[in-house]
Amino acid sequence: MEIRCPACNKIIVHSETECSRCECYVAPLFQILRKAAEELQHGQRLLKSGFGDEAQVHAELSWNLRRSKESARCAFFASLLGKKYEATSYWYKILHERYSENKKSFPAIE
Repeated sequence: MEIRCPACNKIIVHSETECSRCECYVAPLFQILRKAAEELQHGQRLLKSGFGDEAQVHAELSWNLRRSKESARCAFFASLLGKKYEATSYWYKILHERYSENKKSFPAIE
């Protein structure tokens, strides 16, 4: 796992707590990324077990910490499983607008 320093834009690996270039304290950023990954994994496990509502909560927590394609996909499928079609439409649009490589093959919901 790596991030860019918010102060100087240097790439920093997960084992560092400070940027070696500008000494910016970056440990909290790695904590946020780890928490986002934990929430996503928990959401995915719940989704696989058929608990859509609970999976959606954890997927959305992960999304709020780190806007990732994986957390959006988990939230999409969890909302679909939970029959929350308005939320399903929302997550579909997020996936389409942010992550579709070929938007023509991934039709938008109007």
